[in-house]
Amino acid sequence: MNNQTNMMCEFNHWYYEDDGYVVQCIHCGTFQIGFESTLLTLSHSEYAAFKRMVDANVLNLKPACEAHRKSIVLPTPSYHVHLMLSENELLSLHNMLELTDTAMQTVAMLKLFYP
Repeated sequence: MNNQTNMMCEFNHWYYEDDGYVVQCIHCGTFQIGFESTLLTLSHSEYAAFKRMVDANVLNLKPACEAHRKSIVLPTPSYHVHLMLSENELLSLHNMLELTDTAMQTVAMLKLFYP
């Protein structure tokens, strides 16, 4: 057995609030997104693609009369797995990912000055 199979994930906690969380393994870079009743485990590239998908859906959002109605289908990197979200949930997910992005960029910038 090699060392990687014995290594347990240790996480950077990028976002953790009542509506969900985003963590990233410091060893393998895998992201976990917990949101509502869904848990997504994504590679770094899948996370970036998922965030772009959420961003695009928010940009193209046409405000609904009933912002709580689940009417938005959001694909995930997993084949045949989609999230069914309301407008409010999509905006909450988007906010969560934006705050995660800000936290990751802040840490990356600090590492430039304090390696």
